[in-house]
Amino acid sequence: MALPDDTDGMDERRDMAVKKVPGDAVGNIPPLLGKVVLAAFAMAVCQIIVAPIYVALSGNRFAVIPWMCVMVAVTVSFCAVLGFILFWLSEIIAVRISPRFVPLMCAAIGLVSFGVWGGTVVLAVFNSLLEPLGVAALSGLNAWAVIINCAVIGAVGFAIGQAFYKRTMTRWVPLVVLMAFELLVTAVGVFYLTQMYAFLY
Repeated sequence: MALPDDTDGMDERRDMAVKKVPGDAVGNIPPLLGKVVLAAFAMAVCQIIVAPIYVALSGNRFAVIPWMCVMVAVTVSFCAVLGFILFWLSEIIAVRISPRFVPLMCAAIGLVSFGVWGGTVVLAVFNSLLEPLGVAALSGLNAWAVIINCAVIGAVGFAIGQAFYKRTMTRWVPLVVLMAFELLVTAVGVFYLTQMYAFLY
């Protein structure tokens, strides 16, 4: 006697189990974690690309690779400290606007928040390394170049984190790979920064 086909029932139970995942997680990954990790990765890649701009602003007193790692460390620190709060706030705002505008809203949050971070933390780190070399601290247009650069990177990172986390963060493996990359480069950046301070001070 053939057993009844309970495939539909199994699919229904599986769908119900997925819906019960805390935080409406995608593939058991909390959305906030996926957004922050993806945003941090996108912003880190942007910092790697624009590192020569910072080197030029320093009068070529910084080496590209060490400064690249330092900026990744500063960026990942921003995402670790403020990324979860900012994306959480974006989720609260998102329920009041059209879904098509949510990535733009996140981009605006990233633009303002990382722009402020660039004008405070990034400039502070930059100038703390320049002044012992007898170079004047960045100001005027050069300072604004750093702020605008960070603001654009923040907008790009937050927009990507919001727009693509569901498509790319359905498994733990890619998430862990991205986190490992970010933490590794951050660790190297912290090492370079401590060595720079030890040499200059």
